[in-house]
Formats: sequence, C-alpha cells, structure tokens
Amino acid sequence: VGYKHVTQDLLSACTIALVVTLLISSFMIPSGYSIYRFLKPILEKVGIKDHVMSVESKTNSTNKSIVLFGFYREASSFLEEFIRRHSQSMIDQLLVIDYNPETLQSLKARGVPCIYGDIGHPETLRNQPLDEAAVIISTIPDNQLKGTTNLKLLHSLRKLAPKARIIVTADTLEKAREMYAKGADYVFVPRIVGAHFLVDIIERVQGDRMDAVKQGAQRFLSEWNETLP
Repeated sequence: VGYKHVTQDLLSACTIALVVTLLISSFMIPSGYSIYRFLKPILEKVGIKDHVMSVESKTNSTNKSIVLFGFYREASSFLEEFIRRHSQSMIDQLLVIDYNPETLQSLKARGVPCIYGDIGHPETLRNQPLDEAAVIISTIPDNQLKGTTNLKLLHSLRKLAPKARIIVTADTLEKAREMYAKGADYVFVPRIVGAHFLVDIIERVQGDRMDAVKQGAQRFLSEWNETLP
C-alpha cells in the first residue's frame, strides 16, 4: 500500500477473504472425514474414484478365518504376537482391513494379507469376504474411530457374519457392558489388561527382583519388531 503497488480496496478485500477462509476452515477441518464420506458417492458417479481403494479391492478377495478391522497400535502389537506364535500358513488366514496406504505397504512387506477399506463406510463392510470368518476383531477404541463406533460395527457385523465370533474394544466399562448385552463375544478393555499386567509386575519386583524384571523387559523390547513402532 505504501508503495502504491496494492490499492487499499484490494488489500481490504484480501484481508476479508483471508479471515473468512480461516473461519470456514476452522469449522470444516474437524468435519473433513464426514464431508469426504458425503461427497464420495457423488464423485464416483462422475468418474472420480478413490485410486487406492479401487486397486486394493481387487486383491485378497478370498475368505479369511480371522479379520482385523482397523490397524493402529493395539492391532500392531496383536499382530506381532500373532506372528511370533503361528506359522505362515496361519498368518495367511488373517486379513487386515485399513485405510492407511503406508500401513498397508508395511503389512504387505511382512507378508500379511491386507486390503484397503474404510470401516466407517457401510459399503466396506458389505463388500468384504466375511462368509467364512471365524473371528472378527476391532481393536480401535471409539475415540480413535472415524464415522463409526464399536457398537455400530458390532450391530452391522452380526448381520453380515452371524456365525463369526466378534471381538470389539471399549474405553469405558459402561460401553463394555453395553456391547456384551448387544451380543459381543468378547470386549477388549485395554486399561483392564494393562492393570492385570502391572499388578503382576509389582508382585514380581518385590524381594529385590527389580533388576531381573528390568533386564527381561529390555531384552523383550530389543527383540520386539512391530509394524507400527
């Protein structure tokens, strides 16, 4: 303005546009996932499809015994323990469904069957090979899920895979009780599992055994190699 390269009217218009953009963004960013789900069918009708989903949906279409919906830290730890305990033939009976392309690449590099899928979208659930699934697992708590909850997943999966054992996750005791009442075969409550383990550790370290427990824990971590570190 001082050098008269920009008029006062133009500067005012740019300032107003910037403020309006910031205000709109502050409301829309938290709802970005919901907006994506709303626009996705419309975009597909005009020929704009999710490239990653279209590619991944063509693979791993055979039925699997164990289906893992969503892949985050609890699922990563579960997978590591599962791999350590079982042979490759058993691992081949596992299917991981997640929407993170980087996670899927890491899983494929480890020889773990996986497929792209948005578990918050009903279409994803309907299109998955769940007929022969013996166990279906959701290890992601509601506060980390987008577009769905463990209870909603439980309700949908009971219809799509009535013969499967369904394991869901709860971050509160109230939710755990509710999902048991709604037909969950098992509800994983991370804080309770952690409490059991921590009490065991406290009992073991009594009597000057702390050094041995610490060394065992460090050795365990040095050998532990998760997909999500």
